[in-house]
Amino acid sequence: MSHSPNHMEVFWVGPSGSIEGAYHNGSDPWQRHHYTEAGVASPTSAITSVSHSPNHMEVLWTMLDGSVDGIYHNGSDPWQRHHYA
Repeated sequence: MSHSPNHMEVFWVGPSGSIEGAYHNGSDPWQRHHYTEAGVASPTSAITSVSHSPNHMEVLWTMLDGSVDGIYHNGSDPWQRHHYA
């Protein structure tokens, strides 16, 4: 996922059911990050991300009970968790 020309992020469901990812800005090395605690996502969950604008990104996944949860951020704000359905 890229929301600006020099920025790239990838996301996945970790073995413990956490949402994890890695990102880099231009020539900086990749940095890994844990976005949520363990057990929030089904191990078989698909994960998707969308960027509405250069300053907004959302990541969505299926939880163990089948509902949809996600995280989002707006520019420099920290990632926030949100329950969608």
